[in-house]
Amino acid sequence: MMIINKSFAGTLVKSGEAMAPKKVETGGRDLISSLPDELLSEILSLLPTKTAASTSILSKRWKNLLSLVHNLDFDESTMVFDPSLPKAGLRFIDFVRRTLVLLGDSPIHKLSLEWKSEKAQHLIYPLIYNALQREVLELHLISPKRQFVPSELFFSKTLVKLTLTLGCFARETTTCSVLFPALKSLSLFSVMFAASSEMYGVLLVLDQTDDYSCFIFKTPSLVFLDYSSYAAQDYLVQFDDSLVEARLDSRLWKYYNHVLPLPISYGYQLSKHGEYWGDATKLILGVSNVVTLHLSPDSLEVFYFCFICDHGKMMRSCCLLSCRVKVLKVYGYEGSCEELNQMRHFLKNLRFLKLVKVKVQEQVNYLSLTIDLTKLLSTASSNNCKIQFI
Repeated sequence: MMIINKSFAGTLVKSGEAMAPKKVETGGRDLISSLPDELLSEILSLLPTKTAASTSILSKRWKNLLSLVHNLDFDESTMVFDPSLPKAGLRFIDFVRRTLVLLGDSPIHKLSLEWKSEKAQHLIYPLIYNALQREVLELHLISPKRQFVPSELFFSKTLVKLTLTLGCFARETTTCSVLFPALKSLSLFSVMFAASSEMYGVLLVLDQTDDYSCFIFKTPSLVFLDYSSYAAQDYLVQFDDSLVEARLDSRLWKYYNHVLPLPISYGYQLSKHGEYWGDATKLILGVSNVVTLHLSPDSLEVFYFCFICDHGKMMRSCCLLSCRVKVLKVYGYEGSCEELNQMRHFLKNLRFLKLVKVKVQEQVNYLSLTIDLTKLLSTASSNNCKIQFI
């Protein structure tokens, strides 16, 4: 008797006979190699850069395919090199250099470079320069110690996104009035610049005199700003109307002793300004046209402090009144009395505010905190303002 097995439609087998899976005949062909170059390059782009680079030894075709990979991510911490070895950092630099050689003259769209070895600092400079010569669009640099970056970085006409973290320094002096003409997004984390530098551009600049410190922002087309720093004594901020979103994490200098001290040569004369030194008033005015503003709890304190004179007896005219912020995002909120007063101040003076998004810090009394903040809505100058907890 013959029966039809439904799991293999159209296949007739005898009752009681075991069915063996049918093998697909490939004729000995390599199915991966039969794919078009465009698809293979997309697959390589999804792999870690080190894995993608290792395929270059397979054949001449695979070696040429690597030149079609335009997004590169080099992180020394992910390499198999033992960081305790004396030449571990040099091996990482050599790997990056050899990968760039394999790319030939192909352009780089995105380059992320994070290194740990301090002894390899002088070898990083030409790698950054190489990327700039390839008209890189997006650049992310993370350095453990002081690292001077090429002056060409500040004149790039193709760079649209830049991240500088930790020890990246600007050394060369320029009098160019506008830097980074194409930059759309900027992220700065614990970045310092030489006191003699006059980078009057999009990057923050420290202009030092005997007791004066000023950070300067200037750009023609920045859309997004991500800025983290201790509050300066003064700011010069010139953003076009293109800036629509800003993420600010600023701290008062009263917390200075809790971090590693910066060299006094960078202009921070703490004894002349008191433990609370820092005035971000002009920074607030500079971002007054943004639609979405992200603030840390420390930034709430900094901006609230801006409106109080040294002895806390007289309030300055509130620059928040000119801000057109519609969405305020506060993260790490703990609901202290100080933070509650600061939130009240923002709600009262941000006239165009429509939505406040609050991310509550863990291990706090969530119910009590949400009740207190909800009550503050009655003090908001905007009748349509709402609070959302995320």
